[in-house]
Amino acid sequence: MAALRILVFGHSGSLALRPPRQSRQEGTYVDLLRRHVTESCGADAAVVNLALRSNMVNQDDLRFTCDIQRHDPDVVVLHYGVNECAPRVLPRPIWMWLHGFADQGWLRRRLGSWLMPMEVLLMRLVSCGGWLSAAKFERCLRFKIASVRKEAACRVLVVNIGPPNERYRRMLPGIERQVLRFNEVIARVAAESGALLMDVQGMVTAGGLEQLQPDGCHLSAEGHRQLFEMIKRACGD
Repeated sequence: MAALRILVFGHSGSLALRPPRQSRQEGTYVDLLRRHVTESCGADAAVVNLALRSNMVNQDDLRFTCDIQRHDPDVVVLHYGVNECAPRVLPRPIWMWLHGFADQGWLRRRLGSWLMPMEVLLMRLVSCGGWLSAAKFERCLRFKIASVRKEAACRVLVVNIGPPNERYRRMLPGIERQVLRFNEVIARVAAESGALLMDVQGMVTAGGLEQLQPDGCHLSAEGHRQLFEMIKRACGD
């Protein structure tokens, strides 16, 4: 692989395997990239994962440009979209508080037991949109690609969104339509900006949800392996 420095930005799709890894040989596509470039390029190789759980394309702008300048990458992977397009009825800080991993206090347990079961009904009643509109998502994604070009003049890979499973379609009414719409935006922005599209939607559709994206959001070990192979080819290996 010619590229030695790869930065990955995005959400938990770059961090989690579902089901969790069963052995050290498994890993996310970022883990597999790190192992590959280390073996191929030696100690100078670097794959840095800057993704954050529940992250959205407009939430890490303050650090984004600094990270590009600091790491001087050869390749940047942008992996956004699934959180932005998810239907929502609660303000994001409240949603994060209710769904977070912190110890459950009595107030959050009480509110969660009432609010979370109501989310699906509220979504259906108000026909709510996603956390970001498709237009704002497009503007933010274009900004990030332009920032990478300006600061590093390097290759940009954009990962799209895998199809939701039946559980997510039931929990988040309208998510399937939103995913298709956001994937259209991602494909158009990638084509117009000269970025390379990593088509997870097509990969999962061809390989099967149960095999490649069993929880409807995060890739399995085999799904990560296939995405790793896709990115490896895009990097010129």
